[in-house]
Amino acid sequence: MDEEKARRVIDDLEAYRYFTTNLLGLKMVEVKPLRMIAVKSASRFRQIGLPDRWAGVFVANLNGTFALANLEDYNFSSKEGSFAQQVLLHEYNHFLFRFTE
Repeated sequence: MDEEKARRVIDDLEAYRYFTTNLLGLKMVEVKPLRMIAVKSASRFRQIGLPDRWAGVFVANLNGTFALANLEDYNFSSKEGSFAQQVLLHEYNHFLFRFTE
């Protein structure tokens, strides 16, 4: 995806992180940063070889934390969410709940 769209995804994740840590009071433990791989289309997501019914996945191991999300229908132009936004935040929630006090 182009830089402007990628920036929007990052901004959305940062706003959600701010909301959960500052407004809900979750406290993160020290952890390596989450590496988020945003796949721009369902066809590219299928090429990875994950099951068709999956839209995202989260993995935490000794090498770090990783999330993969299919952002094909990500709504970049308004504040209304889409299924892709739900997938992105769902995967991020795995990270938050695993690494908060």
